[in-house]
Amino acid sequence: MTDKTATPPDIDPELAKKIASYKRRVETQVAEIKRDLAQWITETTSPADYTEVSTALLELAFERKLAIDDDAADVFDLIQRAFQRVLRPAQ
Repeated sequence: MTDKTATPPDIDPELAKKIASYKRRVETQVAEIKRDLAQWITETTSPADYTEVSTALLELAFERKLAIDDDAADVFDLIQRAFQRVLRPAQ
C-alpha cells in the first residue's frame, strides 16, 4: 500500500508549516479523546470487562471508518498505521 501521509518533496515551506501544525492539532485531539475514553472506561466498567470493551472500541472504529469512506483497503491501512503508532516507542 502507498503511504498517504508522505508529503511531496518540493512542498512550499509555508504549506509544510501548516501541515505540521494541523498534524500536531490532530495528535493533541486524539490524545485528549483517548485520555477521556480511558477515564470513562475505568469509571464505568470493571477490569473483567476490559477485553470486551477493547473489542467493542476496535469494532466501532472500523465500522465508523467504513461508514465514512466505504473502502475496506483504507480501513485496513488505518488499522496498520494505528497499530504501528502503538508499537512505536514513545519519543
